[in-house]
Amino acid sequence: MEVLSDVEFDLLSPSEQVEYLDLWERRLSELPVWRLSGRQQAAEGLSLEVDELLYGGSAGGGKSEWLLWHVLELARKHDGWHGLVLRSSFPELRRTLIRRSVERFAELPVGERPVWRAADKEWRFPNGSVIEFGYCESDDDVRQFLSAEYDCIALDEATEFTDYQASMLRSRCRTTARKRARGIRPHMVLCSNPGGRGHKWVKERYVDPTGASEGTATIVTRLDDGRETSRTVGFVPATAYDNPHIDPAYIENLLQLPEALRKQYLEGSWDSFEGMYFEEFERDLIDPKTGERTPWHVVPDFPIPAHWPRTRGMDYGYVQPYGAVWLTRDPDTGFEYVYRVQKHSGLTVSDQARTILAADKLSDGRPEKIDWTMLDPSCWRRDGAGASISQQLAQSGLRCRKADNRRIDGWIAIRERLQASTIETPDGPYTAPGLRIFASCEPLIDEFALAMRDKNNGEDLDKKPHNDHLLDALRYCVMAQPAKARKPPASPVSKAQRTMARWESKIVNRNKRGPRPLGL
Repeated sequence: MEVLSDVEFDLLSPSEQVEYLDLWERRLSELPVWRLSGRQQAAEGLSLEVDELLYGGSAGGGKSEWLLWHVLELARKHDGWHGLVLRSSFPELRRTLIRRSVERFAELPVGERPVWRAADKEWRFPNGSVIEFGYCESDDDVRQFLSAEYDCIALDEATEFTDYQASMLRSRCRTTARKRARGIRPHMVLCSNPGGRGHKWVKERYVDPTGASEGTATIVTRLDDGRETSRTVGFVPATAYDNPHIDPAYIENLLQLPEALRKQYLEGSWDSFEGMYFEEFERDLIDPKTGERTPWHVVPDFPIPAHWPRTRGMDYGYVQPYGAVWLTRDPDTGFEYVYRVQKHSGLTVSDQARTILAADKLSDGRPEKIDWTMLDPSCWRRDGAGASISQQLAQSGLRCRKADNRRIDGWIAIRERLQASTIETPDGPYTAPGLRIFASCEPLIDEFALAMRDKNNGEDLDKKPHNDHLLDALRYCVMAQPAKARKPPASPVSKAQRTMARWESKIVNRNKRGPRPLGL
């Protein structure tokens, strides 16, 4: 329908003007209404409370759509507002956000409709607001934005950006005192699937502090001069099941992906990505039909019975953190649990020993018996005339044994324990992984989730990120004893029954030997 100018409209007769307005009213009523889904509304609400928000998870969750809606609402609400929307490359920017913004912004009323300036890649609104589009493919590309300031910076597919790029852009997210007095609040919003070169920093900054669930957290940074700064971050998980407008065939296509990619793009798992070393590791399982989650390798903490055997593994470090892992086994079923971890840097050998020994307490406060502590054999090496690391630990009360340090065999042993087993119980079959981790052991959970394959040796774990100290300690534990077959719990037997069975066994053995000769 042709849009008439005010002069052209005035030239129409009164009846023609009425007919023209009726046609436009009908036209506007036929346009699709841009409404947010429930998860998008949650992201919008939380974005008003935090300095940085990640709306992330599976493909098809409506993340990019919400990002455009967010910056458009701010541009319309605040006169002179300035926002920056980024993708990692210009072709991606043009095919997705720019094209979608042209479609969406055309639905605005004529008086509020912005003008697209292709040369500057920006939308200019009648109220003076600007939405600028850009890309940042390499670290050097970020320099083009360092001379400007933005009231809001939005990163689409944030895991395609490096930590350096995000840090530099974060410094450009600021506003003036006059704008702040008018209600403009500088903040960043990020949308992304798991995976990509920035997976690690995005997960560590937004997903881990919030416990991988919807919520907020405060990140405190200590400056070189001793001062501290803090920023509030938020996370809203997104899955394809949350998008009421998604084509069911799209979900069916995602179901056909290889396991690691399916976990990323359908389930939105931040504990799974392409190149992940422990592909078996699952924080929880997701029902592909309902989207419901069930704890799997990560379980809620519970009191460990005093009689369960315990093993400890330790990976020494000073500049790099030392790691200690406590592993126990249910003697009735054979299932194993990591129930405690420590990971610290900058501690002397004696301080490490004291910190570890101080943790050896049962849930009721009584001393905890550790069967043995396994330590890397290199700690028995002496460099010079001084005592070795193992000797220094022993002098501080922590006696250790030499661990089996075979890397590939150790990873295989851990992988075997991550597999599921089924046992028969009085309540029916029970299926669970052979090794599970207490939810309080987040540092180890993070190492499992971020471990990557070595590019030169796919059988080994990549050591370059230096994020495997607890995994090494766990490897020492599992190599100290073979995995036992899982079995159903023994039925409860009273003390009297055990005594009777013991005497019955003695009588049977005596009868087998026959009568004893007289005089002997």
